[in-house]
Amino acid sequence: MAVTVAHGVEGVQELVGRTLGPGEWATLSAEQVTGFLLSAGPDPGPDGVVPPYLLLSLVSRLAPELLSTTGFRMGVNYGCDQVRFPAAAPVGARLRASLTVDRVDPIDGGAAMWSTVTIEAEGVGEPVLVAVTLVRRYV
Repeated sequence: MAVTVAHGVEGVQELVGRTLGPGEWATLSAEQVTGFLLSAGPDPGPDGVVPPYLLLSLVSRLAPELLSTTGFRMGVNYGCDQVRFPAAAPVGARLRASLTVDRVDPIDGGAAMWSTVTIEAEGVGEPVLVAVTLVRRYV
């Protein structure tokens, strides 16, 4: 899937209501999961399952494959309004994301953009992550 490019505040406002993706498949190896657990501490979840917060960290890796913006000097990941993990992702499963631009509001010096990012795992019937993210972009 080709990345969607939006230019400036007007460009991202034009994307409201549009779903981008799904993107390309990516895989988390057992070694990557182990590295995360060594950094974050033991996960109380079952063996063979990707830790949910590792899935959340993938948003910053997978979302730029779907949407690129120009005409801004910087973007700031401002936070998440809601994060859910409806299903477990098996270690080694192929994962991919889609992104829906929910809302774009002008702010001093730029725009605030709320998006719903959904990550699915191949062979799993429900999403493994649904997160409403807020990114502020400054011109």
